[in-house]
Amino acid sequence: MPPTLPAGGTARIGIVFARLITKDGGQGIRPFIVPLNDGEQMCSGVIARELPNRLGSKALGHAITSFDHVILPAASLLGNTADVQPEKARFFDSIWRVSIGSMSLGAVIIPGLKMAAYIGAKYSHRRKVINPDGNQVSVLSFRTQQFPILHALAQGFVLDAFYRCASSWVSGQTETGFRIAIATIVKVTMISHWRRTGCTIADRCGAQGTFDFNQILPMEVSEELKDFL
Repeated sequence: MPPTLPAGGTARIGIVFARLITKDGGQGIRPFIVPLNDGEQMCSGVIARELPNRLGSKALGHAITSFDHVILPAASLLGNTADVQPEKARFFDSIWRVSIGSMSLGAVIIPGLKMAAYIGAKYSHRRKVINPDGNQVSVLSFRTQQFPILHALAQGFVLDAFYRCASSWVSGQTETGFRIAIATIVKVTMISHWRRTGCTIADRCGAQGTFDFNQILPMEVSEELKDFL
């Protein structure tokens, strides 16, 4: 659901995967460079239907895009028909950058955890209660507040080191399967840590944890949506 609608007067192009059929028969799924719009209106044969805004994220103009008898020049084909790789291997070689995107999506959780820890600590320091002696104390003095905040902070630093290490494994690696495996592990690890921490920090902030401007629950929704990307 990429943002393919006209915006800002800047033309947009996209890489579209479609089945290539020549006089010699089917050539499998191949990538093509396709003009989508000229910044003002959609190109001929390209249809985009805008999707509703996603909860917890800023609007990007996500759309469902379809194509109806779009005429392309031969130069639009990326690669060549002489490629004799098996179709599956060729396809994965064409989308190898997807693994980089998966890791980048997961990496957003690192500053998210640090931000949640900071917001939770600021709230807990400011929120006062009366102790049995009749004195005001901040709720940050309670272990039930300290533990999830420090846990989130520790997760942020550990996952930061983990991400840098995983990035070094992927850099210069030419094996597509290896890159995809590392990216999958990184993304799943990041999201699973956030799921155990994000809601906990929001709970420790009371009703204010549900406010949009405190960012914790919007981040929670945004991270949940990454499961589908």
